[in-house]
Formats: sequence, C-alpha cells, structure tokens
Amino acid sequence: MVDINNIWPGGSATDHVEGDAFPITILPFSPIGIIQEHVGNHRWFEGLVLATSYFEMIGEEKIYEFLNSEGKNVSKEILGRINLKSLIVLLFSHGLINQIDYGKMSALNTYRNNVVHRLEDEIDTVRAENLINDGINCIKNLIEKE
Repeated sequence: MVDINNIWPGGSATDHVEGDAFPITILPFSPIGIIQEHVGNHRWFEGLVLATSYFEMIGEEKIYEFLNSEGKNVSKEILGRINLKSLIVLLFSHGLINQIDYGKMSALNTYRNNVVHRLEDEIDTVRAENLINDGINCIKNLIEKE
C-alpha cells in the first residue's frame, strides 16, 4: 500500500492555495500514476480502493468549486460526509460528469464495496482491471472538467 504521507515532504498529501474566490487543492503527486503502478503490479485491492478514493477526493473538490461559484456556500466538512455513491449522483446531477462516467464510477464503487466488505470470495482480476482502468478515465475526465 502506498503511504501518501511519505510521497511529499512535510507529511502532507495535499497543499491548499488561495485562489481568487476559493481555495483549490493541488496534488503533489499523480493519482493516475499511482493507480497504474498498482495495476501493473497486479495489486487489485489497492487499485480499486485508490481509484475510488482519488475520484472521491477530486469529486468533492469539483462539487465544492461548482457550488460556491454558483453562490451556494457549502462547507467542505459537509461535503466530506457524503458517501461516494451520493457524490457520484451529485456530480452527475450538476453536469460535472456524464452518464457514461456516472455508470462506470457507480460500477467501480459497487465492486470496491463488495471486495472491501468481503461480499466477493475473491477478486476477479479481469473485472478489477477493467473497472480500475474505467476509474482512471473517469478521474481524467473529472480533472479536465471546467
């Protein structure tokens, strides 16, 4: 498992920079590169967890930026309490992800939950790899979304 506290000097996985209207989060590492490394090493569990975690982290930031730009002041603390399933719906309902990414992230989240909570006896490596790669594409799309 990658210890994100050891990736960046100072023990912080993110830095916050004050923008014109709201703070933005800058990742000092490549979440996609880290996920791809786990896929390349056949570390499916870590890949599933990291793909959903990074999507959730970036998705929370995107919905925070969107809502605040619309004059709807929402607390990051409140957004941080929303589960990934609800966050995916929120991102889709505000046009921050498309229907394809909505379906892919929902499938990845469901499979990850089944693996984490041991509802699956073992990880289907082909399915895991496909879902993780879908998650990587969804992360890229979310990052690029203005």
